[in-house]
Amino acid sequence: RKPDYNEALQLLNKCTQLRINYANCYMNRAVVLGALGRDRETTADFAKGVELDPTQCQGRILWARFLKARGFVTQPYKILKDADGYAKGTNLEVRLGLIALAQDMGDVDQAIDLLKQSLSHFGPNPLLVSAGRRLGALDQ
Repeated sequence: RKPDYNEALQLLNKCTQLRINYANCYMNRAVVLGALGRDRETTADFAKGVELDPTQCQGRILWARFLKARGFVTQPYKILKDADGYAKGTNLEVRLGLIALAQDMGDVDQAIDLLKQSLSHFGPNPLLVSAGRRLGALDQ
């Protein structure tokens, strides 16, 4: 079944009215707005969701992905860096995003540093090993 974004948007609009301070309503609506190509509103909803729950990593990950898909690199890196601060380096998805974005920005040294920190915390996770190989930081 094809997603009905307009129906989802109607439901999430109600969610934001009923639970005005619930970050997930805004984060989920941002995803739907992004799928509908309404970028300005998407960014506003992600920002509102982060304002309401600054510690939520998943919303920041989705926001960073949205921005990266539109060609931005520096802003998604900052968003994930904030998420990493709240997660204290314990969110693998955030770490992988930071490594990739550092590499995209041309800061290979930062990407390798993040990789080493992450390997120290998570161990030889296959996703980290793969990222390390792409960076040329690990033996094949």
